[in-house]
Amino acid sequence: MIRKFMCAALIGTCILAITACGKKAETEKTSESVKQTEVQDSAEENFDFSTEDIDGNNVSFKDLDAKLIMVNFWEPWCGPCTEEMPDLEELYAKYKDQGFVILGVFSTEGVDEDVRTVIEENKITYPILRVDEKLAKYMQDYVPATMFVDGSGKVLSESPYI
Repeated sequence: MIRKFMCAALIGTCILAITACGKKAETEKTSESVKQTEVQDSAEENFDFSTEDIDGNNVSFKDLDAKLIMVNFWEPWCGPCTEEMPDLEELYAKYKDQGFVILGVFSTEGVDEDVRTVIEENKITYPILRVDEKLAKYMQDYVPATMFVDGSGKVLSESPYI
């Protein structure tokens, strides 16, 4: 009996965790996301963006000297997003000298202090960018989501991975 209750509680907790970050909060302003078919269509065009990082510095695709780019869409209010960041940082530190770049992209407006706190707490050194119009078309209705792009701008994944 206790075992069944524990299993049910664990499954319920997992579902709550997924749905908590899976849908954007209605009260928060976020960029409009695209449907799956639009992401597939965009896989045929070259990846490009021009935006600001969390510190207000201009960053564009042309600025990157990369062989492989991992674009990780996340939000500071998303537990699974922030939980994976130390692992992403470790991956970035290990392979950045070989041409691997991670871009952390967030879209919620008015959360700069929360973003900075997450960066500090997790000692993140990879670029954290604000979403722009071009990046927004790759976003989904859920976070975290990750996509890969080669150094020439070819999107390597038809849709972002959870």
